[in-house]
Amino acid sequence: MATQPLDQCTLEQYLEIEDTLDYRSEFHDGVILPVESATPTHALLEAAVIGILKGKFSNCAVYGPSLNLYIASANKVVHPDATVLCEPANYPKRDCIDNPTVVVEVISPSTKDYNHGTKRENYFSLSSLQHYLLVSQTEKTVGHYQRSGSGLIYVEHRSDAIFSLGKVEISVGEIYAGIL
Repeated sequence: MATQPLDQCTLEQYLEIEDTLDYRSEFHDGVILPVESATPTHALLEAAVIGILKGKFSNCAVYGPSLNLYIASANKVVHPDATVLCEPANYPKRDCIDNPTVVVEVISPSTKDYNHGTKRENYFSLSSLQHYLLVSQTEKTVGHYQRSGSGLIYVEHRSDAIFSLGKVEISVGEIYAGIL
């Protein structure tokens, strides 16, 4: 999760300078926020999830946290830990996509509420998003929000549970193998 705000600027200004900053950042409606460094457990889980998704979604593009995801409704550019894009990329802003199918965040106790609340609402403002996964770095648990005809369904998967992302099945144990 981001920490202290730094600079006021437009989205276009941010996109121009983002690569020149000496820290990872996100854009939140005019404010550039630094992104905290990942813990070793976070980095391992992020890598595991990206590898699993890449193997399971062979006809889709799977990205890591360097991808710019633009959320127009909140005027934000964020960097999910993993993103699956199953349709041709839509670029509403330079170097930003806005049509993910799956978004994954590795969460900690300090980011849990933000990821389940505001961040979830922001992500699901993207009409293409079907699945949002919250991978805990303190216990073998994956929170799974899924878009349905009547809204969102939330299920918490634990231990060796198997869950579906459309036609793809993933085991919680597969994500955490050798990590927790």
